Amino acid sequence: MKNHINFDAALEKCKLLYQAALKKYNEKLDEINSEQYNFEEGAEEFAINSRYMHRGYYCPSPALEHTVVNIKRGTIAKRVTKITRVTNRYIFDTEQKLRIVEEFYNGYVSKTEYIFYEEGKVYGFTIGSDGDLINVSVEQYENEKITSYFWSYCSCSGCSNNPEILFMRYETYHYENEGFLYFSFFDMQGDREGPCTYYKYRFSLDSNGKALGDTMQLLHRESKLSN
Repeated sequence: MKNHINFDAALEKCKLLYQAALKKYNEKLDEINSEQYNFEEGAEEFAINSRYMHRGYYCPSPALEHTVVNIKRGTIAKRVTKITRVTNRYIFDTEQKLRIVEEFYNGYVSKTEYIFYEEGKVYGFTIGSDGDLINVSVEQYENEKITSYFWSYCSCSGCSNNPEILFMRYETYHYENEGFLYFSFFDMQGDREGPCTYYKYRFSLDSNGKALGDTMQLLHRESKLSN
């Protein structure tokens, strides 16, 4: 079958997104490290039962949990007691923007994400308990709807200001008739000529703009092996 997907162009797009996000991270690094990430705190929420999903309940992707096995978005706890097994803590500012996400492992904070807002974009930088950069994410919005979501996993061993990319995922969304979502994404191993897979799905959306798993239709799948 003729190859319809330009994997090289997708890889270059992801690399550009990563480099732009990394530049933003380096601009914000002193602010993060010096604990000067100041904002007026508003609400605080806790998630339970989230598993292996970036940002847990508030993951930007409207359909990630339906396309990756063994991950869960989880739910927001109505109340938290000493025996509640919290998986994420969310801190919002007074404008109800999510600013900090803490992820818990065995009752302790294992990593913290710092979220920065710009016109039409949201950057997320996740720092491990050892101070290394683990994840970088970029969301893009138009008319308050998310149109793309980039997420990367970085090498956490002695990260400098230019950590190695181990995995990248790039999702794009096209909305149809205020109730349907065309959801496309690339999964890439590293930032070189490694394996890459492209998927395209169609979903119906619920009232919160999240994809309904039982409406998932696979429209296209294509892979490229490493050279």
